[in-house]
Amino acid sequence: MKDTDENTQFVPDPMKPLAKPAGRNQGAILFLAAMAGALLVVYLMGALGMGGQIPPDNIAWKTNLAEGRAAAAEKQRPIFVDFTQKNCPPCDAMKREAYPDEQVGALLNERFVPVRLDLSSGDDQAWKTAQAFGIYGTPTMVVLDAQGQEIGRMAQYLSASQLAAWLTQFAPAPPVVTSQPSTDGDPS
Repeated sequence: MKDTDENTQFVPDPMKPLAKPAGRNQGAILFLAAMAGALLVVYLMGALGMGGQIPPDNIAWKTNLAEGRAAAAEKQRPIFVDFTQKNCPPCDAMKREAYPDEQVGALLNERFVPVRLDLSSGDDQAWKTAQAFGIYGTPTMVVLDAQGQEIGRMAQYLSASQLAAWLTQFAPAPPVVTSQPSTDGDPS
Protein backbone atom coordinates (compact mmCIF):
# COMPACT_ATOMS: atom_id res chain seq x y z
CA MET A 1 0.00 0.00 0.00
CA LYS A 2 1.17 3.54 -0.73
CA ASP A 3 2.17 5.94 2.01
CA THR A 4 0.06 8.75 0.53
CA ASP A 5 -3.39 8.73 -0.88
CA GLU A 6 -3.65 10.22 -4.40
CA ASN A 7 -6.56 12.41 -3.29
CA THR A 8 -4.77 14.03 -0.36
CA GLN A 9 -2.90 17.25 -0.88
CA PHE A 10 0.73 17.59 0.05
CA VAL A 11 1.20 19.93 2.99
CA PRO A 12 4.85 20.65 3.73
CA ASP A 13 6.10 20.45 7.27
CA PRO A 14 7.45 23.95 8.06
CA MET A 15 10.16 22.38 10.22
CA LYS A 16 11.60 20.27 7.36
CA PRO A 17 13.21 21.62 4.19
CA LEU A 18 11.25 20.92 1.04
CA ALA A 19 13.29 18.34 -0.84
CA LYS A 20 11.42 18.20 -4.10
CA PRO A 21 8.47 20.17 -5.47
CA ALA A 22 5.23 18.31 -5.97
CA GLY A 23 4.89 16.86 -9.49
CA ARG A 24 2.65 19.32 -11.34
CA ASN A 25 4.08 22.37 -9.57
CA GLN A 26 7.63 21.53 -10.62
CA GLY A 27 7.15 22.98 -14.12
CA ALA A 28 5.74 26.23 -12.75
CA ILE A 29 8.59 26.57 -10.27
CA LEU A 30 11.19 25.97 -12.98
CA PHE A 31 9.47 28.51 -15.22
CA LEU A 32 9.47 31.14 -12.47
CA ALA A 33 13.14 30.43 -11.70
CA ALA A 34 14.04 30.82 -15.39
CA MET A 35 12.12 34.10 -15.62
CA ALA A 36 13.84 35.42 -12.49
CA GLY A 37 17.21 34.45 -13.99
CA ALA A 38 16.40 36.19 -17.27
CA LEU A 39 15.36 39.37 -15.45
CA LEU A 40 18.59 39.29 -13.46
CA VAL A 41 20.63 39.02 -16.66
CA VAL A 42 18.78 41.96 -18.24
CA TYR A 43 19.27 44.03 -15.08
CA LEU A 44 22.98 43.23 -14.90
CA MET A 45 23.46 44.04 -18.59
CA GLY A 46 21.98 47.48 -17.99
CA ALA A 47 23.95 48.01 -14.80
CA LEU A 48 27.21 47.05 -16.48
CA GLY A 49 26.60 49.23 -19.53
CA MET A 50 25.93 46.29 -21.84
CA GLY A 51 23.03 46.46 -24.23
CA GLY A 52 22.38 50.16 -23.65
CA GLN A 53 22.81 53.19 -25.85
CA ILE A 54 25.44 53.06 -28.55
CA PRO A 55 27.84 55.98 -28.13
CA PRO A 56 28.78 58.09 -31.15
CA ASP A 57 32.10 57.41 -32.78
CA ASN A 58 34.32 59.88 -34.62
CA ILE A 59 34.55 57.87 -37.82
CA ALA A 60 33.68 59.59 -41.12
CA TRP A 61 31.46 56.75 -42.40
CA LYS A 62 30.31 56.72 -46.01
CA THR A 63 26.89 55.10 -46.41
CA ASN A 64 27.26 53.48 -49.81
CA LEU A 65 30.04 51.62 -51.55
CA ALA A 66 30.02 53.74 -54.72
CA GLU A 67 30.83 56.84 -52.67
CA GLY A 68 33.52 54.88 -50.82
CA ARG A 69 35.12 53.63 -54.06
CA ALA A 70 35.27 57.16 -55.48
CA ALA A 71 36.96 58.47 -52.32
CA ALA A 72 39.37 55.52 -52.24
CA ALA A 73 40.42 56.10 -55.85
CA GLU A 74 41.00 59.78 -55.13
CA LYS A 75 42.92 59.25 -51.87
CA GLN A 76 44.60 55.96 -52.88
CA ARG A 77 43.46 54.27 -49.68
CA PRO A 78 41.90 50.90 -49.02
CA ILE A 79 38.19 50.70 -48.23
CA PHE A 80 36.89 49.29 -44.95
CA VAL A 81 33.30 48.05 -45.29
CA ASP A 82 31.33 47.30 -42.11
CA PHE A 83 28.24 45.17 -42.87
CA THR A 84 26.00 45.57 -39.82
CA GLN A 85 22.37 45.55 -38.74
CA LYS A 86 20.12 46.32 -35.80
CA ASN A 87 19.27 43.53 -33.35
CA CYS A 88 22.74 42.05 -33.83
CA PRO A 89 24.37 41.81 -30.38
CA PRO A 90 27.96 41.41 -31.71
CA CYS A 91 27.41 44.38 -34.08
CA ASP A 92 26.11 46.51 -31.22
CA ALA A 93 29.02 45.44 -29.00
CA MET A 94 31.49 46.59 -31.67
CA LYS A 95 29.61 49.89 -32.02
CA ARG A 96 29.85 50.38 -28.24
CA GLU A 97 33.40 49.09 -27.67
CA ALA A 98 35.53 48.99 -30.82
CA TYR A 99 34.49 51.86 -33.09
CA PRO A 100 34.51 54.63 -30.40
CA ASP A 101 38.10 53.65 -29.52
CA GLU A 102 40.52 56.47 -30.40
CA GLN A 103 43.08 54.20 -32.08
CA VAL A 104 40.45 52.45 -34.21
CA GLY A 105 38.90 55.79 -35.19
CA ALA A 106 42.28 57.23 -36.17
CA LEU A 107 43.18 54.14 -38.22
CA LEU A 108 39.89 54.17 -40.10
CA ASN A 109 39.86 57.93 -40.74
CA GLU A 110 43.55 58.33 -41.64
CA ARG A 111 44.39 55.12 -43.52
CA PHE A 112 41.07 53.86 -44.93
CA VAL A 113 37.85 55.04 -46.48
CA PRO A 114 35.29 53.71 -43.96
CA VAL A 115 31.91 52.56 -45.31
CA ARG A 116 29.08 51.30 -43.08
CA LEU A 117 26.24 49.38 -44.72
CA ASP A 118 23.29 48.81 -42.38
CA LEU A 119 21.38 45.82 -43.71
CA SER A 120 18.38 46.62 -41.50
CA SER A 121 17.97 50.16 -42.87
CA GLY A 122 15.70 49.16 -45.74
CA ASP A 123 18.30 50.31 -48.28
CA ASP A 124 18.05 47.92 -51.25
CA GLN A 125 21.53 48.91 -52.42
CA ALA A 126 23.05 47.76 -49.11
CA TRP A 127 21.37 44.36 -49.56
CA LYS A 128 22.54 44.08 -53.16
CA THR A 129 26.09 44.91 -52.08
CA ALA A 130 25.91 42.30 -49.30
CA GLN A 131 24.69 39.69 -51.79
CA ALA A 132 27.43 40.61 -54.27
CA PHE A 133 30.04 40.02 -51.53
CA GLY A 134 28.40 36.83 -50.28
CA ILE A 135 27.63 38.24 -46.84
CA TYR A 136 25.61 35.72 -44.84
CA GLY A 137 25.85 37.16 -41.34
CA THR A 138 26.82 40.22 -39.37
CA PRO A 139 29.11 41.62 -38.26
CA THR A 140 31.20 41.11 -41.38
CA MET A 141 34.03 43.47 -42.22
CA VAL A 142 35.56 43.52 -45.69
CA VAL A 143 38.71 45.38 -46.75
CA LEU A 144 39.09 46.35 -50.40
CA ASP A 145 42.17 47.82 -52.04
CA ALA A 146 41.95 51.26 -53.68
CA GLN A 147 40.88 49.56 -56.93
CA GLY A 148 37.97 47.78 -55.18
CA GLN A 149 39.43 44.25 -55.00
CA GLU A 150 38.80 42.32 -51.77
CA ILE A 151 41.98 41.82 -49.75
CA GLY A 152 40.56 40.85 -46.36
CA ARG A 153 37.42 39.63 -44.60
CA MET A 154 36.45 39.05 -40.98
CA ALA A 155 33.04 37.70 -39.96
CA GLN A 156 32.98 37.96 -36.17
CA TYR A 157 33.10 40.33 -33.23
CA LEU A 158 36.48 42.01 -32.68
CA SER A 159 37.49 44.05 -29.66
CA ALA A 160 39.10 47.44 -30.23
CA SER A 161 42.63 46.03 -29.91
CA GLN A 162 41.84 43.06 -32.18
CA LEU A 163 40.28 45.33 -34.80
CA ALA A 164 43.23 47.74 -34.71
CA ALA A 165 45.69 44.85 -35.13
CA TRP A 166 43.67 43.40 -38.01
CA LEU A 167 43.41 46.78 -39.77
CA THR A 168 47.13 47.56 -39.60
CA GLN A 169 47.99 44.56 -41.77
CA PHE A 170 46.09 46.20 -44.66
CA ALA A 171 47.25 49.79 -44.17
CA PRO A 172 50.56 50.02 -42.34
CA ALA A 173 51.69 53.30 -40.90
CA PRO A 174 53.23 55.60 -43.48
CA PRO A 175 57.01 55.84 -43.28
CA VAL A 176 58.37 58.68 -41.22
CA VAL A 177 60.53 60.97 -43.35
CA THR A 178 63.26 62.81 -41.53
CA SER A 179 65.61 65.27 -43.14
CA GLN A 180 69.33 64.98 -42.54
CA PRO A 181 70.79 68.26 -41.30
CA SER A 182 73.95 69.35 -43.03
CA THR A 183 76.98 69.18 -40.81
CA ASP A 184 79.04 71.99 -42.23
CA GLY A 185 76.47 74.30 -43.75
CA ASP A 186 77.88 73.66 -47.26
CA PRO A 187 75.12 72.42 -49.60
CA SER A 188 77.62 70.69 -51.93
